[in-house]
Amino acid sequence: MGVDWGTVSTSLLTSGGVLFAAYKLWFQRRLEDHKSQLQNNTKLFDMEMEVLNEFGKINQTIQNASIGIRAVLSNEELFIIKLTENISTMKKFRDKNSHLLSDTQMKSINNLIDNYSKILSEAKPFMSSSSSYCEGQYPAYDNLPEALLSKAITQVEATQSIFIQMQKDIFKMAGR
Repeated sequence: MGVDWGTVSTSLLTSGGVLFAAYKLWFQRRLEDHKSQLQNNTKLFDMEMEVLNEFGKINQTIQNASIGIRAVLSNEELFIIKLTENISTMKKFRDKNSHLLSDTQMKSINNLIDNYSKILSEAKPFMSSSSSYCEGQYPAYDNLPEALLSKAITQVEATQSIFIQMQKDIFKMAGR
């Protein structure tokens, strides 16, 4: 009995074609999944960039504090003067973006808010009863102690540090 090599070669080509078609379909599906995943990552990255931009603006306001007055105040004094506003801004930021922030970032922002609140409570005894800035919008303080000003500097630096870490985390995860 002889082997019909024509039938064998046709059969091999046909089964190879079916395998190739199945592989092609599988490969196209994986390619579509990967493309979809990249699009989702792009959307997430865009959202994270918006969060980073928003926190960057908050950080910039804290780093270069101003209340629009002629008197020259140090940045740490301005930080203390604007603490109520800064706490409110940070809470709004945290609540608005909690779904995009990692646990570590949430913890850092919560610590900032807590530390801001502690400084505010320590500054209350030094609040001036006879003056304020911007028609009462911001309190004035008399003779803030050096230790409190030092804590303010630390928190301004901590805010900057959190911003830089957030920036690193977002760009590190951009390639997901």
